[in-house]
Amino acid sequence: MKIIIVGTSFAAVPAIIYLTNLGIKPTVIDVGNEADSDQKYKLKKQKFIKSNDYDNFLYFGGFSNVWTGVIDKYDNSDLIDWPITREILDLYYKKLSKLIYDSEIYSFKCDNNNPLNYSIKKTEDKSGSELINHPNFIIKNTSILANKVFDKPNYNNLNPLNFKIYLEKLIKESKIEYIKGKVEKINEIDNKIKVKTRILGNLKTILCDYLFLGCGSLSTLKLIQNSQNYFEKNLTLKNNKKIVYPILFNHKDKIENPIENFNNIYPIFQINYYSKELGKIYSQISNFNITLLKFLIPKIENSKNIYKFLNIFRRIGFAYTYLDPKYGDKFNFDKNGKAVIYKTKINKHVLKKKFSGLFKNNLIKKYFSYINFPIFRSEISGNHFGSSFPMKKDKSDFFDSDTYGRTCNYNKISILDSSIFTTLPAKPPSYTIMANSLRIVENVEKENFFK
Repeated sequence: MKIIIVGTSFAAVPAIIYLTNLGIKPTVIDVGNEADSDQKYKLKKQKFIKSNDYDNFLYFGGFSNVWTGVIDKYDNSDLIDWPITREILDLYYKKLSKLIYDSEIYSFKCDNNNPLNYSIKKTEDKSGSELINHPNFIIKNTSILANKVFDKPNYNNLNPLNFKIYLEKLIKESKIEYIKGKVEKINEIDNKIKVKTRILGNLKTILCDYLFLGCGSLSTLKLIQNSQNYFEKNLTLKNNKKIVYPILFNHKDKIENPIENFNNIYPIFQINYYSKELGKIYSQISNFNITLLKFLIPKIENSKNIYKFLNIFRRIGFAYTYLDPKYGDKFNFDKNGKAVIYKTKINKHVLKKKFSGLFKNNLIKKYFSYINFPIFRSEISGNHFGSSFPMKKDKSDFFDSDTYGRTCNYNKISILDSSIFTTLPAKPPSYTIMANSLRIVENVEKENFFK
């Protein structure tokens, strides 16, 4: 029995670990690029989708090389029209925390009277402790999935979970067969999967009994487009639009640890909004920290003078806000691999007016005051993609997926990434991608689809 997993992303790693724990040695195929600082910078700016050299930004460990580690769970309102429930997902959220060894959840603990007096604490709460739970919005401390910290956790020794570490360990222990190459086409014939892979410039066909696609939603779209020779507009990838609002932190007291807190590079708060006009919105609140300063002024030196400078702006922060899916853009790729973008037009003045109502809420203003001066990001500016091959209980379209992530006429190929999300909520998808991947691989194995 030969099982292949394509990619080393958030979606791939839970499947890889699950199979190796069963004593199965999967073959993992990945382009294997190493991400240097320049590539990470470009990835964070999210401009690579428009370029024709997108493949140069596929690298070993996927987006886990650059993510902030922020996690959140989907709730029932995020899963409307999904063929799986929150209760099912919750089971795999719990299993996930046990599966990924040497990792822990850390959350911010904030002073209710001063949101800038915060510290990092180990927690079992995967969604963060709630500060305000209102029918139309929730404010909670951010939770981060990070490498285990053996000393007292702080912002310097806290590192978001990087899957590259796990994969290198599995390769060294010979628990996976790793092939550095690019999968270009897949085909299912006579109960076997043919995986055409370019290795060192040569095209090679590898046969397997089951194939899992964990290469990320952009790569999955391109791969299935190429395999099906289908490049029409109705097969697209959805994206969440993102805007940034400046904010002021409302606090009464002085900051207890201004230097330490300004060195924090992670979002402090998460806010989930709902309004009839705007739909569901998600926002991450960050303070004006050393990383932002370096981003704006790349050549600046890390010195005590910087912290004195930052202390002047101790009340300033930013709300990185993902809009409801109805505002999202869509795109696909043409035969040459170039992105074709279909923008969702929005009236920025109307959107700004709709947001103003949320800013006036007294409970929100207890912590922050929004400056109603939105910075609108360009199209495809967010890093949340998905919903090309949505899961359905009863498939009505050729490119729908079943609950095992099997699309088209494939019986032994499962997609593990957010391509199969029925909708693309505004919340960060990483934790749900991992939980759903674990759900699929466990059920495929239990249903004996490998044979």
